[in-house]
Amino acid sequence: EAAFHSAAEDFGHYCNEKHRVFRTETVQYAGVFVGTILFGTFSDIWGRKKILLIGMILGIPSMLASSEINNFECFYIFRVLTGFFNGCSMVVGWGLISELAAPDKRMHLRAFATYPMGRAIITLICYLTGHWKWSNRILSIICAIVVPLIWWLLPESHVWLASQGRQEEYEASIDKMNWLAGYDYFEKKKVQAKKKVKTGRALKKLIVHPLLRKRLICLFSLWLVTFYTSYGLTLNSDGMFKSSFYIGQFILCGLLVAAKLGASVAGILGALILVFAQQSGTVPFMISYMLASIMIELCADICYLAVNELMPTEIRGVATGVSSMVGRIANIATAVSSAVREKWEPGYYIILMTLGIINWVVAFFLLDETKGVDLNEVGADVMASSRSEPVSPANSGEKAAMSTGVAEGEGEEGGSIK
Repeated sequence: EAAFHSAAEDFGHYCNEKHRVFRTETVQYAGVFVGTILFGTFSDIWGRKKILLIGMILGIPSMLASSEINNFECFYIFRVLTGFFNGCSMVVGWGLISELAAPDKRMHLRAFATYPMGRAIITLICYLTGHWKWSNRILSIICAIVVPLIWWLLPESHVWLASQGRQEEYEASIDKMNWLAGYDYFEKKKVQAKKKVKTGRALKKLIVHPLLRKRLICLFSLWLVTFYTSYGLTLNSDGMFKSSFYIGQFILCGLLVAAKLGASVAGILGALILVFAQQSGTVPFMISYMLASIMIELCADICYLAVNELMPTEIRGVATGVSSMVGRIANIATAVSSAVREKWEPGYYIILMTLGIINWVVAFFLLDETKGVDLNEVGADVMASSRSEPVSPANSGEKAAMSTGVAEGEGEEGGSIK
């Protein structure tokens, strides 16, 4: 009996050559492609928390409907809508969390609010249910439980409220964070509304301003190569454990999460993985695959951190949405280029290596250091300036060369951290 009964088994659409190209994941990523830029823009205008809740409330029924309506056309339509609203969670959700978290906590937070953790949960649910419809139902219930938790527990981003000059709501947000932390996590300060930037003008600013343009090019390279490689490794991860798909997925997800928690934990899990080396090809292949998966997952974290720490608050949602669109293009390209692996497997990995080298060069020369940056101050002078002449990183108002200031206790996200 099959280890898992998928939608392809029910609808049989992959028997049609057209749908082998026009795949389910392709149309879902097309929805994500549109959703990321739209919801990212909406979050800059109306706030992170509100837009996130709207996206989740509309997305959960779409996901559930895709499995409950026994019609192939409806299945594809609701998968597009699921991807569309999922784009909100991917962009706005992480934007909200990163703005609420302290700089030294963001990377650790990504160990849990990240793709490998979600992949492990989905793999476990699929293993327990054995059927795509039941898996979809359980995932919908889990997501539905999260909605009231976000509504009640998390405040609106005080970084966004500070950019709007909403002093009372800003202070209430910080009070909520201090209550959740159990101590004075942030200190309040006087805030002033920043000039609102229209979406078209924001996109123009990203392209025209030399500093923002350089950063955007760097982000595009990071997102394109990272997610092309990451999704490619995911699609081909069955090569590690050919005789036991579920065990392979659990161990790989555990390794990716553990790598963010500490080298020693990752080392222990890595040693355990070698016990299963006989289940696939050679040990060198497995070790190489493990290292590649760990490194690319860390790069994925950097993608999300970089776009939040490099872009001003007023256009952060737009910039994140545009960058995420590039990532979705990479995902779609990966699904299409899988044909290369089927014809000549080494050729596929040569492509990944070549893109990785190019990405390394771009990051080395263009990526600015932003460790410990105050998100409320990123690009403040760039957005405030009405001058058209080029502004260098040195006088752009970036306090991101300002790790020293943060280390001495300077404010973070509109307030000082104790």
